[in-house]
Amino acid sequence: MIKLLIADDEPLVQIGIRSMLKWEEFGIEICGVASNGQAALEMIRTHSPQIVITDIKMPIMNGLTLAKTCREEFGSIPLFIILTSYEEFPLIKEALSYQAIDYLIKLELDEQTLAGSIHKAMGRLDELKASQAYRQADHGPMLQSYRDKFFMRLLHNLFDSQE
Repeated sequence: MIKLLIADDEPLVQIGIRSMLKWEEFGIEICGVASNGQAALEMIRTHSPQIVITDIKMPIMNGLTLAKTCREEFGSIPLFIILTSYEEFPLIKEALSYQAIDYLIKLELDEQTLAGSIHKAMGRLDELKASQAYRQADHGPMLQSYRDKFFMRLLHNLFDSQE
């Protein structure tokens, strides 16, 4: 199961996001709800969610500071979907600089839009897992095989040219 955290200071938005989709059909478990960025950061440290839906404007710590702090502390995961009432280009630009998956306007938020963002996040998670698995794979035997073939060809003078 993929863990998701919701961070928004408006209780109605929290309830709306929780009830907007059938999360279990996506293979997602909502591991917590926070009403400010600092509480969200503590929950991220405790529960390690892979996806965070966060409002930009919240008390104590805003959503952009939360995303920035998580990038510095944890790297690529959790992925962030930014929610806001503000359609301001500087905020969008800053959110994208922290690799936000999507930037959603609360007044325009519906089931399809949220589901689309979740699908984007899940696709990105798959890409990150695949690249991490590749980096961790042991390529030693394959390199040893190529090295052995190279030296055998060199020893028996099987190259077509001097180059």
